[in-house]
Amino acid sequence: NAVKAHREYVCQQDLMEAVEQVLVGKEKKDRILSKEERKIVSYHEVGHALISAVQKNTEPVQKITIVPRTMGALGYVMQVPEDEKYLQTKDELIDDIIVTLGGRAAEEVIFNTVTTGAENDIEKATSMARSMITMFGMSEKFGLMQLESVQNRYLDGNRVLNCSDQTASEVDNEVKKLLAECYERAKKIIREFKPMAAVGVGGYASGPTLNKCADMGIPCLIQEQNSYAGVTNKLLAKKAEKICVAYEGMERFFPKEKIILTGNPVRQALLDTKITREEAIRKMGLDPSRKTILIVGGSLGAKTINDSVLKNLDLVKHSGMQFIWQTGKYYHEDIKAELSKKEQLPMLKVTDFISDMGAAYKAADLVISRAGASSISEFCLIGKPVILVPSPNVAEDHQTKNAMALANRDAAIHVKDAEAPDVLLEMAVKTAQDDKKLASLSANILKMALPNSAEIIADAVIEMAERQQ
Repeated sequence: NAVKAHREYVCQQDLMEAVEQVLVGKEKKDRILSKEERKIVSYHEVGHALISAVQKNTEPVQKITIVPRTMGALGYVMQVPEDEKYLQTKDELIDDIIVTLGGRAAEEVIFNTVTTGAENDIEKATSMARSMITMFGMSEKFGLMQLESVQNRYLDGNRVLNCSDQTASEVDNEVKKLLAECYERAKKIIREFKPMAAVGVGGYASGPTLNKCADMGIPCLIQEQNSYAGVTNKLLAKKAEKICVAYEGMERFFPKEKIILTGNPVRQALLDTKITREEAIRKMGLDPSRKTILIVGGSLGAKTINDSVLKNLDLVKHSGMQFIWQTGKYYHEDIKAELSKKEQLPMLKVTDFISDMGAAYKAADLVISRAGASSISEFCLIGKPVILVPSPNVAEDHQTKNAMALANRDAAIHVKDAEAPDVLLEMAVKTAQDDKKLASLSANILKMALPNSAEIIADAVIEMAERQQ
């Protein structure tokens, strides 16, 4: 991604995407799972994650997803080592096998049946178990004998047994025995795991998980990030003990007595930024004496917002202002090609991705953005004037409702997606020229800030959990 975008740096998102593509391939969003399949895959992946969390010799879970991938996975759990390791103990390998079989174990425990979804898991677990017995000397039956070797290690990695047919049959039995023991341990962990509390944030995977927890008498907390509640959270509301929300008036979706107004947790780095506006602007290679408009459409970009800029390059040139434009990686190459045909605009700083959003926000007098819940929470906490262009391609049009929650209090300006190419840039320039309007927007959006959201939500979860002890 960094090379394609002609960047001189690699950001964390580039590295994460590269790791995911190597492990499981690219996202394959055109592969649509049925409702029942999504439910099974959700429990399958939660099984992996749960066992990883409770085992002492496994790596921490960083991500769980049920988005299908091009290498065949319908979902996956990403574990990230905390330290670089070159050796593994026998206990660590056994725990890894148990985690690998955790998805199949969850299917059997929850649905009393199994599916074809564990094919890759079984292959991986079998390979680990066989290596322990034939190559690592970790079998009591065979001791320190090496029964298998790898030929062409740097080519096809083909493994060859160095033993008689009878011994090979005994090896198969040992592998089968070890896998069976690990599988039984995986099922035992899932059956016996008794969480003190369960938390869901509205994703599909949280639906069946919290529903099952509530049926087992485990107190549940849900967090609704948007001003219009999503389907999963609305369905879970009756069973949830506490409901954390980011907007007032959410009693139209949830029981009033369960609601806690917490706001949304945000990136702490944004609040901890010590850089001054002048330093931030100079870091971007721009002029501190000019008003600066930051244009962002998320890390992937927003076509409508990008088209609004391309359509109004003459206004950009003559506005007397400067612009920081995050195009998003999907659109960056096409936009660069389009701009190369036109006159150079030194007041327009174009990039596919901004790694230091704290500095970008500091530099900006005004922001143009989509109306996602997390972004809005950030704007509220830093008091940043913003023009919101809600994406029309989201569930239940919740971004429009987010934007209107601010616009109705004169805490943001709302521009419809369909109207943006014609009015957005002109409105942005006009707003940035009006110091009184900028000050009013900043003061009003700050009134909607809800600080310390993460701590408040964590305290609510801990309070529920302590009652279960």
